[in-house]
Parts: sequence; structure tokens; C-alpha cells
Amino acid sequence: MSAIKNRGLFRAQGINRCTTKEGFKGALDKLLEEEETRELALGYLQLVPACNGTQTQVAIFKYQPRTPNFLLKDGQWFELDGNDVFVDSDFYDLTQLFPVDPDSAKIDIVAVSGLNSHALGSWTSPETGKLWLRDFISEDEELKNCRAYVRGLMSREEDRQLLVNSVTNIFFFGVPFKGIDLEDVRSMVEEISAKDPASQGQDVISSIDYETQRHTTTIDTFKRQVEEKQTETVS
Repeated sequence: MSAIKNRGLFRAQGINRCTTKEGFKGALDKLLEEEETRELALGYLQLVPACNGTQTQVAIFKYQPRTPNFLLKDGQWFELDGNDVFVDSDFYDLTQLFPVDPDSAKIDIVAVSGLNSHALGSWTSPETGKLWLRDFISEDEELKNCRAYVRGLMSREEDRQLLVNSVTNIFFFGVPFKGIDLEDVRSMVEEISAKDPASQGQDVISSIDYETQRHTTTIDTFKRQVEEKQTETVS
């Protein structure tokens, strides 16, 4: 499991609804190597309701100062309070970020990250570790009763169609005005091309590169005009 895009955050599914934070932490600590028990500690742990219609819980957690070895392997699972608990770092499908009383919930906010991104890590600051969908919304007086979710997609056609059919409103946050990071896209295209040599990934990159240069020229022109006309800018 990669601990880069997910910012070291992991998800455990299938947790018994009676399991406490202390019980879950104890189960995780048993999976640590002897040396890790002295070096590592849970820096974050949250239990939230599952979104798959089952009466179970989901845990979102992170170890500090690094990820323990058992989480670096795919397909990790363990038994806890009579349930099989499965751990992943992809955060596919829906994941609620913090608990909210269902009777008090006003609206549901579902955040969908962009191309070759991570459902949870893309909303998390690499410097502070702050996940604004969780840390700011849950503390805001007007928004704290809104349920916030992230939605991880596997880029399958059925996933895309399900998403389209479920959307009522879309808000764009942090749209890159200087264009997409092509190095990030290239890494994704290389993975796809290795599996499917006939893919059109390189053509897509060339098209994005052209549009990025065009947008950059437009931005430079705009900035020059602002300076020449001494336009007041408020941010």
C-alpha cells in the first residue's frame, strides 16, 4: 500500500458497531513489530458509520512518525469482536469523514477528487496534515451538522455512470489555473500503456500540454494588463 498519495491515512472496514476506539487501537497495536511498539503511535483515529448499508463501522487512522510495516502490504485483515476487518489505503466508494447525528444532518457533502488523485489524500495538506473537509467543516457552526464524505473511483464505466446519476450540484475547489501537472499524468499513462500498448494516453498528454501552454499565455497576458492598468486586486 502506498503511503504517499494517501498521506499515511488508512481505512478499516467491517468493524463491529460495538467496537470502541480503545478496542480497535489495541487490535492494531498487536500487529506492530516489537521495535515499532516503541517507535510508533496512532496519530489519528476516527470511527464513523459504514456507507454500505451494513450495521458496521469504518475506522480512519494514521500512525506517526511513519507507517508500520504491516500496512505496507496489500490485503491486510484481522478479526475483531467477531467481525473480519479489512484494511485499505485506496478509499474507494464512499467514506464518511466524521460522525454526525443522522437526525441532525442537514445535507450530505460528497467530495470527488480529480484525475490520478487520491480520494482522501488530495484534500489533505502535506505540510500540516489538515484534512479541510473534516477539520474545518466539523468545527464550523453552520456546517458541523453536514455529513462530509469522500468518494474514491476506480475509473470503471459503471462507477462513472453511477456518479453522474447521483450528482445534483457540483462545486469546483482548487482548480489549477496553470494547468494540470503533466508529470503526474505521465506516471498514470505509463501504467496504462504497460497494460494496453494500444491506449491513446500519449495523445492525451500532447493535447493537455498544448492547452496548458495556451492557458499559461493567457494568464501572462492578463497579469501584464493588470500591472499596466494598475488594477486593484483583492484576494
